[in-house]
Amino acid sequence: SLDYLNDLSGGDQGFIQESIRLMENSVREQLKELNKAYEKDDYDAVASIAHNIKPSFEMVMNIPCTTICNKLAHFDVKNEVPDLVKELNIQADLLLEALDSEVLEH
Repeated sequence: SLDYLNDLSGGDQGFIQESIRLMENSVREQLKELNKAYEKDDYDAVASIAHNIKPSFEMVMNIPCTTICNKLAHFDVKNEVPDLVKELNIQADLLLEALDSEVLEH
């Protein structure tokens, strides 16, 4: 949902589009870093990156990615991390594709 951005910008489509582009670039870079950390079994870095990326998903009211990031940031069992990282990548790709479509429509 882009309700938050609409409220924040007073409906300024230029602001919304630029915010989405910045968010997309940031999320893509942070996901790359999260995946690199995961491949190195650096679960502390995975948790930190997940914590840092979560507000980007909250900004567009994406509950699946926000929930996964929260779980990664506060994981209790290391064997949960692989499935969470995989699911975050899937959900983030879906979100980014949807946002790309939204930006291109305006």
